[in-house]
Amino acid sequence: MDFMGKRDGSDDHPLYGLGFRFGTVIQFYSRSLYWLVQHIGLVNIRTEILDDGEPVIYGEMTCDEFVNLVSEERLRCIRWYSWGVSWPYRGQNEGADDDFSDFADWWEHILAEAHQACYCLRESLDVLLN
Repeated sequence: MDFMGKRDGSDDHPLYGLGFRFGTVIQFYSRSLYWLVQHIGLVNIRTEILDDGEPVIYGEMTCDEFVNLVSEERLRCIRWYSWGVSWPYRGQNEGADDDFSDFADWWEHILAEAHQACYCLRESLDVLLN
């Protein structure tokens, strides 16, 4: 998806946010998640641990909640697809710029918390199993 930014994902200024629909829920990852947390106030952030122990971090909201954001004009220029939604970062409401300068620090903080939670869970399981 070239329209997001550089192919290797290193671009600090991606152009569009993406949400992926799973039934009645839309999930947001990486910079799209960061942008929604910073500008919309998305607080429903989840972490799942993969089989290899790596955490996957995402935010989600119901399709109805997303439609409400659009009807309240808190998100504009939404494109709906069979797989989900996209929106441009530029041209949103006042103060909703496309500055991702804090993204790396924010993401590292979220990852550190997820790794700590995973470590605590493993310790608890070890205690229960031994």
